Amino acid sequence: MDLGPFLALYCIGQAVPSLCISVGICHQAPLPSVHSSRLSDKSAIIYELQILFTQILASILNQLKGPGTNCIHIWCPCVYIHPCAAMSVYVSLDQLCLYYIDTGRQRGPSTLCLGWVDKPLSTGGGNAVSGSLGRPLVEEFQKQRASFGRVAILSDPAKAHKFSEVQKNGDIEVISGSFLDFKCYQGFDVVLSLAGNATMRLQPAMIEAAIAGGVRHFYPSEFGTDIALPGVWQFRYFRDKVATRDHLAAKAKEVPGFRYTLLLCGQFSDWAAGEFSGVDVQKHTVEAYGYPDAETSVTALNDVVRYTVSSILLPFPVGQSRREIRVRGDNLTWTQLIALLEEVQGVKYQVKFIDPEEAAKKQEEARQRGDEEGELRWAGRVLGPTGRVRVPLPLDNDKFGFEPERLKETLQRLLKGN
Repeated sequence: MDLGPFLALYCIGQAVPSLCISVGICHQAPLPSVHSSRLSDKSAIIYELQILFTQILASILNQLKGPGTNCIHIWCPCVYIHPCAAMSVYVSLDQLCLYYIDTGRQRGPSTLCLGWVDKPLSTGGGNAVSGSLGRPLVEEFQKQRASFGRVAILSDPAKAHKFSEVQKNGDIEVISGSFLDFKCYQGFDVVLSLAGNATMRLQPAMIEAAIAGGVRHFYPSEFGTDIALPGVWQFRYFRDKVATRDHLAAKAKEVPGFRYTLLLCGQFSDWAAGEFSGVDVQKHTVEAYGYPDAETSVTALNDVVRYTVSSILLPFPVGQSRREIRVRGDNLTWTQLIALLEEVQGVKYQVKFIDPEEAAKKQEEARQRGDEEGELRWAGRVLGPTGRVRVPLPLDNDKFGFEPERLKETLQRLLKGN
């Protein structure tokens, strides 16, 4: 049955595709790009959508099994229904817009993850550590695989064999090549960079290669604090992130249709009580370079990857090239963090707060002897305890259909038996 132009619900989902988020008009022929347009009779449109939905649902599902189409979506930028939701259509009466999405794939956008290493250079408030984030991220893509078109990992040829387990299922590709070769990016809509501290400075070159390969949506390796906060932007630990942000902003002005997303989540909860922060859960001691009343934002690693993958499916703000996704699982002071440790483990901690200037001296000593790893390690030691790892309000948690794990729950899960 050839429906020609027809009203369709854009399907996304996990195990079983659910009908949610947006409504659209699909054609086999490409449609002109429409970034934003007000509709005159909103109530009438919604009424027609409700009627047509019941009439053509079966035909829609049959059509969606075939090759991907170009879609104009009517979407609600202030309401998001999680992929697990049952067949629902939500349209905002006060913000009804037209938004053009060129998927060119069978389902959703095609996504390329820049491969990770097994042992990160360092960990901490920046969280841009591909070794810790990469595997959970790919596992989350596998859970939400039905929502995407092509999903792949770009890996250095010498490390491609480490992804053999990923390739077994056949649902995620492994591309062997250089992060700086534009040909490796061809055929993808979205790129997620998992650059660690050692490769963070290469991100501007990665962005250039991705754009040359046709990518129009880039996620830099953020996954941490809001570096735009006062006193954070100039901090050594975030120097390469700042350079990457500046480069993204420049390319967004230069390249039509290019956009980028910054995912801000604070510190991984899984590391909040770790050696990098000066916490020893075995000896029950804390030696923190900072202050007891310093606030820190944390999010569990499993929630970070869930937010990341789900955020790709959110409509991008019309007329904007830069988007922030601001989420967190908890926000608390270091005094409160230590109290949670004591409660979960049932012991009293020996706590010592040290002047952050002492860490700054060690950082400078490492820099002078050319020890970049040591320089970053000492720069990172002061991040959490001095209040530099925060994601202030407003948050975007309510755009996702799940509640994040609180820090107490994370500690109970990780410290069971300690």
